[in-house]
Order: sequence, then C-alpha cells, then structure tokens
Amino acid sequence: MTKEGNPLDRIEEALASQKVDPAMKHDFSSLRTQTPDLDPDETQVAFTAAVISSNVVLEGALGPGIGNILAMQMPYSAIPGLVENPEVINLQASREKALPA
Repeated sequence: MTKEGNPLDRIEEALASQKVDPAMKHDFSSLRTQTPDLDPDETQVAFTAAVISSNVVLEGALGPGIGNILAMQMPYSAIPGLVENPEVINLQASREKALPA
C-alpha cells in the first residue's frame, strides 16, 4: 500500500483490500465523484468491523460490540490504518452512508 500521494487515492486503495466489503469502496467512489471538495478528515463513514477477539478495542467503535463485531463510525481518512491493523478481520458496509460534513 502506498504511503504517499493523494489521500483520497490511498483511501480508495485501502477500500480495495480483501478485508473490506466491496460496497464500502463503491460508496466511497460514488461519494468522491459527487463531491469534488470531499474532505476525508471530516466525512464520516458507518460500518461494522469484525476483529480477532472480543477484547480488541478500536478507536471509532460506538460501544463495546457484540462478541467480536463492533459498530464503527470514523472519518474516511482513518480507514487505511484500520485495514492495516492485524487485529481487524474485515469491514462491512452499514446501511447508513457517509455524508459530507
């Protein structure tokens, strides 16, 4: 994964990971196309994260979770770090979509 370059490209690359539900990448790509001034530090995304154990705590979790599944909300800019986290098994799109700030 590229560490430099356009942050939006880095996010799109992270969302292409096999750890990530393809719907999340599709949602981001659509949002990016429709919002020319998209700020990935301000635009939030809601999703669920499966982690390796119920003891894992992630920044952006909306509560303690159910078993190893956490409800998450965070800015898109945090997604690459989450995808790189070895404690994260996968990310699944939520019905709630990201909204520009």
